[in-house]
Amino acid sequence: MNATMSNKSIIELSRISKIFRTEQVESHVLTDVDITIDKGEFVLIAGPSGCGKSTLLSILGLLDTPTSGAYRLAGHDVSKLSEGQRADTRNREMGFVFQSFNLIGNLSVVENVELPLIYRGMSKKESRARAESVLNRLSIFERRRHYPKQLSGGQQQRVAVARALAGDPQIILADEPTGNLDSKNGEIVIGLLEQLAEEGTTICMVSHEEDHARIASRVVHLKDGLVNEAELAKI
Repeated sequence: MNATMSNKSIIELSRISKIFRTEQVESHVLTDVDITIDKGEFVLIAGPSGCGKSTLLSILGLLDTPTSGAYRLAGHDVSKLSEGQRADTRNREMGFVFQSFNLIGNLSVVENVELPLIYRGMSKKESRARAESVLNRLSIFERRRHYPKQLSGGQQQRVAVARALAGDPQIILADEPTGNLDSKNGEIVIGLLEQLAEEGTTICMVSHEEDHARIASRVVHLKDGLVNEAELAKI
């Protein structure tokens, strides 16, 4: 696998499986998943509910570990990283956008955006400047002192995208990012992700929306924990 990986590849999964076990039941959520994703690709992970989409995204984001298989990120094997190393890699290399926004209610907009930068060890002055810059880019700078409850759903999701972007990540992982938005705000968020991909950021997005396939560079279709090879082709 190491010798054949493209210089453009940022993610390579080889025979990734995930099994959840209880005393009586063994559930195979992912089975021998092989996926290679290049830098700057916009990859849509699609499939019916319960097919393993969110589990796959969690593995990509180092929020979960596979039961078996290998995961290489930017050429490095991340399968055996310690929890501290995984957290550091997430903070420096990845940005996350969730359906539920996951903003901290007692922090202002700008404080939510700069928090991951402070965890990284960035100075207050630099983290604030970077947070304000990305909020301005997403046309929500004027709301920087507001709190999440004072924002609409679309505004909250733009703040979540700003938080994901503030650390200048190589990869954005988005789990149903338009699921709680009306169509207008959903289109704004998808447009932002599409623009980021055009600028070179790798986007991996889980979605039920068939329309989102038109803006993705590739669709990975999951069914019963298996990749449908026919859906891996460029569209």
